[in-house]
Amino acid sequence: MTSVLASTVPGMIAQAVPAQMEKQVTETSVTSLKDVDSKIVQAAQKKLEEITGKTYTFSKNEPWSIREDSGWSFEVQGLEHSQVMVKKTGEVQNVFLDVKWNDLKDSLKQEMKAALQQVFPGSNLQVDEVNLSVQYGDFPANHPIKNGAVYMHADIDKTSITLENGKLITIFKSLTPEEVDKAALKAAEGVFVGLNSLGLQKKPLKTSSLTVKDGKEIYTFTFSDSDTESPVFIVVEKGTNKIMNIQARGLEDTTAEYATVRDKLEGYSEQQLLKQATVQAKQLLSMDLTGYKVSKAPQMLNAVYFTKKGTPTLVGQYNSKGQFYVLGFKE
Repeated sequence: MTSVLASTVPGMIAQAVPAQMEKQVTETSVTSLKDVDSKIVQAAQKKLEEITGKTYTFSKNEPWSIREDSGWSFEVQGLEHSQVMVKKTGEVQNVFLDVKWNDLKDSLKQEMKAALQQVFPGSNLQVDEVNLSVQYGDFPANHPIKNGAVYMHADIDKTSITLENGKLITIFKSLTPEEVDKAALKAAEGVFVGLNSLGLQKKPLKTSSLTVKDGKEIYTFTFSDSDTESPVFIVVEKGTNKIMNIQARGLEDTTAEYATVRDKLEGYSEQQLLKQATVQAKQLLSMDLTGYKVSKAPQMLNAVYFTKKGTPTLVGQYNSKGQFYVLGFKE
């Protein structure tokens, strides 16, 4: 089953992705630009030049459709990981590029260098490649992606950084076992007491990371027995050891089960879900939902919002048993 909530960092619950943004590409691929309106090709090239300062040509293209919209997706010549989606009207929808450092325009280089100095003061570290992305759409005000914003992402020294319009917004660092905060890890492991009651046994710690965003620092702990099973993500606030989010997708209904459980998922009332969430929020997040209002997320099958004036919104996803396998605070 496709998740209705997107995550920018594993274990962190983000704004729900609008259904109309789900990409549906047709089966027929086109390899010749002569089959595409030249105005669409020119629009894509113009937007690329505006973002990168360079003129690119395309090596591959294919048609796409998203509900009422349709257009072409282009792969940039010489850039293996690249995509430029353009509507049939000539309006660019999104741009994703992996650009070598030497090919990055000077203004973007300066922004990245400044960010690296923030993260690694006094160092002369450089990156080999930068991921550039720009998306266009009518996003809600609190959506994690801003319309038309230029995002740069780079990996260096076990650390990933993300810039939005030149401003450093996220630092993500992989941690060694020795770097893991023991108190935070103990808090995360305590969540399995509640997960055990749902039939999910404790898993060994696989990876740990520290994310800095909007001045907040959080640990993300990933628990799993193997690379093939669904991991358990538990997010803990640094310093307070407060559980912020849990994702236990091993409790999620499978794609094969989806057709048979849809009616059951839709059949749960908001009050039934609030009752179950009240129990699980106490077990998993040490959180009291007394006084919270519940509402099913519009146009989404198994997502629920829990709100109370003056407090952060809690988001949950539930399975056909009415159990919440995702619970956490919305960013």
